Amino acid sequence: MAQTSTALPGYRRDIDGLRAIAVLAVVAFHAFPNWIQGGYIGVDVFFVISGFLITGIVLKGLESGDFSFTDFYRRRIRRIFPALLLILTSCLVIGWFVLLPDEYKQLGKHIAGGSAFMSNFILLMESSYFDSAAESKQLLHLWSLAVEEQFYVVWPLLLWIAFKRKWNFLAVSALAAGVSFYLNIQQAGIDGSADFYCPQTRFWELICGSALACAARPQGRGGEKRVLAGTMSMTGLLLLACGFCLFDKDVGFPGKWALIPVLGAMLVIYAGPNAWANRIVLGNRALVWIGLISFPLYLWHWPILSFLRTMLAETPSIKLRAAAVLLSVILAWLTYRLVEHPVRFGQFGKRKTALLAALVGVAGVVGLNVYLYDGFSNRAKERDEFVAYFDGMAEWIPGNGVTEAYRHACNFLDLDKFRAGFSDVARDAISSECYVKDPQAKRVVMLWGDSHAQQLYFGLSRHLSHDWQILQVATSGCDVNFQPGADKRKTVLCEKSNRLARAAIAQARPDVVLISQKNPLAADVAVKFDKQLHEMGVKQVIFVGPVPRWQVDLSKLVARKLFLYTPRSTFTGLDMAMYQNNSELRKKYSDANINYADVMALMCQENGCLTYLGDDVRKGLTTRDYGHLLPVASDFIAKNLLVPRIYQAGS
Repeated sequence: MAQTSTALPGYRRDIDGLRAIAVLAVVAFHAFPNWIQGGYIGVDVFFVISGFLITGIVLKGLESGDFSFTDFYRRRIRRIFPALLLILTSCLVIGWFVLLPDEYKQLGKHIAGGSAFMSNFILLMESSYFDSAAESKQLLHLWSLAVEEQFYVVWPLLLWIAFKRKWNFLAVSALAAGVSFYLNIQQAGIDGSADFYCPQTRFWELICGSALACAARPQGRGGEKRVLAGTMSMTGLLLLACGFCLFDKDVGFPGKWALIPVLGAMLVIYAGPNAWANRIVLGNRALVWIGLISFPLYLWHWPILSFLRTMLAETPSIKLRAAAVLLSVILAWLTYRLVEHPVRFGQFGKRKTALLAALVGVAGVVGLNVYLYDGFSNRAKERDEFVAYFDGMAEWIPGNGVTEAYRHACNFLDLDKFRAGFSDVARDAISSECYVKDPQAKRVVMLWGDSHAQQLYFGLSRHLSHDWQILQVATSGCDVNFQPGADKRKTVLCEKSNRLARAAIAQARPDVVLISQKNPLAADVAVKFDKQLHEMGVKQVIFVGPVPRWQVDLSKLVARKLFLYTPRSTFTGLDMAMYQNNSELRKKYSDANINYADVMALMCQENGCLTYLGDDVRKGLTTRDYGHLLPVASDFIAKNLLVPRIYQAGS
């Protein structure tokens, strides 16, 4: 096949303007997620831009006969490594002073992964139901840089082969993008996390940009071409605006939805620099300036926001987040002027480039040692031991740990397999003791829901009289009103769990069904469930309200802010949105005449919500993370709230 001539233009101000829109969207999403819930698609715009520019550089070199892999990667090092080294080093230093040992250990692992451009794989391995909050990972955003660099390893080689064999570049791009997009769609229905982080499911976005570098573009001259270019540009910007405004974290991204930002960015780039919107809007000075500092801005903003949230142990105020964004812009400009620009465009020979690469490697080795030495726990030994106690689950209940407390044997989600990354995490066989009524039992209560139903088992098992049998069909991450989504694995799992629950209820006809889950049912939905279960022979249905939710793990909140004097109750670090939502739920359930067990009313008073019970903070802490009860709290709730309700309902 004949090769396609690229004839690439030089520097384009409008692409820097497009970069600015992309980075501003990402920064706004991270700093003010309620304002622009789809801002994360800015990363996809970056992918398209990168594919377009890098492919243009490679093809130009191939066609002129002076392309060199060594020179190509030397340029990448000079472009990427200066700002990256500054970020990695800064995080190492700041983390030493502000992070707890387990947090610093995690940061060390992420620094090692970031230096080797393997962050996406590390984050994928960490991705699970019990994964620590994304906000606590200061280098979470380096996953996208890892995907790009992995692309730069594969794609130039493929283009070089295509050039030598005289293949059509556009055809090669189309084929490669099609294969990658197919893998993306397939993986989206199996494992959403893998689809998000894996290079083979994201490369198509960069390759779409590459295809643009291989195709002829309207230059905006002449009437028809000017109208066509203008229409393309405006359509592309409109698609991006729709994605920013209409997408949210529950949309099932990337999957098919990634086509929106990718197509939008492609249209804008393809329209050319002379299209009206590109020339006037994207080419204006303010956006071009932000575009020039977009890379260091992307690198700086997330660690600053993450460290701020970690130090406060709660979501910072809008003013503090705005100040963090402003600081990110200032640091990005300084990085661009004093570090990135001089290295990239100044006198920087082979030895200095090699030294720069070596320094990034040293940062990675230091990070690896931080990880291997457990975050140098001697820095804060007492606090580290306090937090580590709650990682040692076997200490909660001698010999059995959280397994007995949560009755995990009755959980369809195989936690060991899930953490190990297996795609099939549903247990093939759940013991019939979990859901089949014992003929000798005089009374039966069934727990139905997710892990927030599982956590009630321990207390109920200690305080219900022996003539009561406890059945349980509660699967981690599965609401009783679960709606099928893009994740087919989870859909199969949750639908299987809920079918078994309904079948077990129909057969056992329990005296009481307790429904509890992370996201409480709306009152109108609860009315439908209440009616259905009564029709199936259940005497009484009790809907258990949410337990107090904390913005960070309660153990870390105590270790960081409340260690010297731990109040028995506090509003510090509490998720006030859930606290306020509970009051509305209680009223709506009451109006609907539905039995609502108000856990927060039991655990929260005027001075806040319970942090611990008894006399020992460590042994009496109420939750092990943001809101999963420890056995002592499960015992407290069962004794003082649930068991009396069950006895009353089952009489």
